Amino acid sequence: MVHLQRGSVPNEVEGLLFVDETAVRFEHDTGGTTTVPFREVLSARRIRGSPILMLRWERDGERRETAFYFAAPPPLGPLDNRPGAPHGTPPTATSTFRRTTKRKQRRDNTNYLATFAGTFKEEIQGLVAEIRTGIEAAKPSNGD
Repeated sequence: MVHLQRGSVPNEVEGLLFVDETAVRFEHDTGGTTTVPFREVLSARRIRGSPILMLRWERDGERRETAFYFAAPPPLGPLDNRPGAPHGTPPTATSTFRRTTKRKQRRDNTNYLATFAGTFKEEIQGLVAEIRTGIEAAKPSNGD
């Protein structure tokens, strides 16, 4: 889980994601729980081509976004030797002197996420459907 907020450094927290009758719950591996009641959730969607569930929600008048990664997020720099990382072409005599470009790093990171996208697609879509159902159920009815 990563809370996305402008002007702050993202902090990755590992744990397990649950959807129950009233809320989306994330139990941290280090202890503690983050709970977002359905009445605060604005939207939930799967980021196409990636193993990421994006949750938009509002608390105390402040809009927030939280990304749930179903595979470890790629590093900001080169991929090193992460499992599932795409393997580039073997080094040549001239390529050993070139630095990795930001464009290549971005492409490698995108490919890394895409390799896991298909694995988790159905699971993430199921969670999105459950969350959307919970959002609808949490809305106040007009007839009451």
